[in-house]
Amino acid sequence: QGAFKMRIAVYNQKGGVGKTSLGCALAKTFAQGIVTNEDNTKFSPAFGDNVIVGIPDNEPFPVYEDSVDILYECGGFFDARLADLFYHVDLIVVPFMDYNKPPHDTNDWHITYNETIKPIVEKLDKPVAFVHNLAAARNKKAQQALYRPVIEAIPNCSYHSIGHSQVLNNIIDNGIGPNDAYEQAGPAQKAQIKKTIIKLCNELIKRAK
Repeated sequence: QGAFKMRIAVYNQKGGVGKTSLGCALAKTFAQGIVTNEDNTKFSPAFGDNVIVGIPDNEPFPVYEDSVDILYECGGFFDARLADLFYHVDLIVVPFMDYNKPPHDTNDWHITYNETIKPIVEKLDKPVAFVHNLAAARNKKAQQALYRPVIEAIPNCSYHSIGHSQVLNNIIDNGIGPNDAYEQAGPAQKAQIKKTIIKLCNELIKRAK
């Protein structure tokens, strides 16, 4: 990790878009602490309560010293706390699902960006990484081709994608992170893990730097 310390926020107002599984994978890759305003028991199997800080409703997110890598997992709200949190992070990660709709103004990522994130990140000049959860997509390649150019046309935004995998389940259920899963896997599984969840985590961490 070196001397550089990171703050990454995983955020979406909506539930069921993959915040917890993606947050777990990222945290297992780089973080020394997790801060969440949601049910922190979801993280306990993977991390133990000693590295998790649960934030009560309406309480501000704490800011920690620069010697600790922190992942913020948050959602279900949009108020002044969000601007305060985004001010202190290096990258905002927005997981979303397509629900097999085209990328127009009724869709999840578009609503999340325009209604909650855009006014803040434009003022703060913060990078945003949209992570497309393709677990429910009927045609993954077509969905990627549909969303990528639309999202990457937005200044300071990048498009990434991930399908649901057993590795994500293991992180939440058993605390086995992407790198540990890679070390324990057979040759065929290693290749799959490397080109999916490890690749995604490395892309996001690179953006944060």
